[in-house]
Amino acid sequence: LNIIQTWNEHVLGFTRAGAVILANFSEVQQHISRVALDGLLGNDYERIHGISELKNKKDLVLEPLDLLVIKHQVRSET
Repeated sequence: LNIIQTWNEHVLGFTRAGAVILANFSEVQQHISRVALDGLLGNDYERIHGISELKNKKDLVLEPLDLLVIKHQVRSET
C-alpha cells in the first residue's frame, strides 16, 4: 500500500496490487492534477470501478463520493 499525494484534502489516493485507487469523500466534484498521477499510469489503463472518467493528458475530475479504481490495461498478443 502506497499513499498518493493528491494535493486535495477531500481525496484519498493510494496504490495497491498495480491499481490506483482514488476516493472522493466530498459531496461535490473534486479535481486532481494530472501531475499527481504522473508515473502511476501509462497511456493504456482501464477503469475497474467508479463513475469518474480519466481522459488522457487532462486533470481528473472525481464525481461526488466516488471510489475510482484504475489499473494498467494488459494487452494480449495474438
